[in-house]
Amino acid sequence: MSFRYFKHWLRFSSVQSIIVLALASIYNLSGASAQTTPKGGIDWILVVDTSASMRGVGGTKNIFEPVKNSITEFVNTARLGDTVTIYTFDKDVTLNADNIKITSNPDRGKLKQIISSLQAEGVRTHTGKAVQKALQHSALLNKRADALGRTVSIVFLTDGLEDVRGIPNPVLIPSNTQFLREQQCKPYIFFVSLGLKEHEK
Repeated sequence: MSFRYFKHWLRFSSVQSIIVLALASIYNLSGASAQTTPKGGIDWILVVDTSASMRGVGGTKNIFEPVKNSITEFVNTARLGDTVTIYTFDKDVTLNADNIKITSNPDRGKLKQIISSLQAEGVRTHTGKAVQKALQHSALLNKRADALGRTVSIVFLTDGLEDVRGIPNPVLIPSNTQFLREQQCKPYIFFVSLGLKEHEK
């Protein structure tokens, strides 16, 4: 599988509509790859910034609820057989949903409950570690017995720059390059960057 890397630097008037458009575009790109074999299916890894600036702390625009609403809308449209993993990150990274397979509406409901419970209360933005965790998860997915013909798509939703001040031994974004090169099946990686924030104080 080829490797794609997209950055969307967005000046927004309607955050939710822009995220929905971005996710729809990502879905179409990933879906086209997943349909090249009979099995198909997409393993989604959604990585969501939960630093406090996402809800307007520090004078930035509060975009967290529109982000959550957009992810919920995305879950409503995901195909049967797709899986969804959700990570959140601020100064550390948390796994909130682990490979939940969409086979029926109750599966969508479980994901929507998890999305609804997310809070943007964190400090710092440890993007490098979030990238690391997502790539490690991708590598595990590609080792599964049923991985043939499936596509792994990683989507990062963040409002700004990496900020690792005060974090001991931080994982910086460039440090993940070699790990990505070593993966046999490279995931599609998409950054949806919702404007650049100033570092948290």
